[in-house]
Amino acid sequence: MRFPIALFMKNCYGAWCVSEKEIVVEHKKMNNYTWDYIQKHPQETKRLLGIDYEQLEKLLEQGKLLHQRKREKIEEKKRCLLRMSMTLLRAFLSV
Repeated sequence: MRFPIALFMKNCYGAWCVSEKEIVVEHKKMNNYTWDYIQKHPQETKRLLGIDYEQLEKLLEQGKLLHQRKREKIEEKKRCLLRMSMTLLRAFLSV
């Protein structure tokens, strides 16, 4: 699966993925060759991804924060829907 540059998300296997120039780096699955190579040779990050290793680390952290915010918004929507459904159920039962 290919993502636009600098898009960061969790894939269907629960692994953090960021794609840069069609190279997929999986954060949680350490068996990925590219990710292992970058970990062992951080100086090669610029050549492989076009960004420094420090920038990659910041990107990973920003992606985690964005993902957490998205999860929080989803949970808030679920709570809101639950409140609305409970209100409708009470109204229906009282009639």
